[in-house]
Amino acid sequence: MIKVTDIKESELTFEAKYIKEVRNYDILTNYMSDDCVPYPIHQATMLWISEAGELGEIECIYPIMVESKEPLELSGVPQKHGVPILEVVSSEDAEVWIEYQKNTFIIWLAANKPIQSCIEAANIKFLVTAESELIGILCERVTIE
Repeated sequence: MIKVTDIKESELTFEAKYIKEVRNYDILTNYMSDDCVPYPIHQATMLWISEAGELGEIECIYPIMVESKEPLELSGVPQKHGVPILEVVSSEDAEVWIEYQKNTFIIWLAANKPIQSCIEAANIKFLVTAESELIGILCERVTIE
């Protein structure tokens, strides 16, 4: 489980890619550095978090993939702006899969949990439960290679 412990008022820049040849989904942010701590959160997913808790990178290689027919509906979900500060509480229970549609994808980190808030930074939306658990990362403006 990954918890959102705070929201930092800061800018986030990122590069999101899908590499077809190796079925690799990757979000790389301006917080990625050699000091980021790597966390294996699923069989084919790695998460790197800075010492301060910002997302450095998340990479999914050969993930379970589901094509989305409809975009995720977030109207009525409270929106906040900023960069979430993350804490990896445990990684054993992570259920990771990708839901994709055109140049958008969602990295789901937990199943069947309601979205109670959304933290928006650039064109990334961090989907959070009432218990502050990060359950998904929606990414727009994806480069396909």
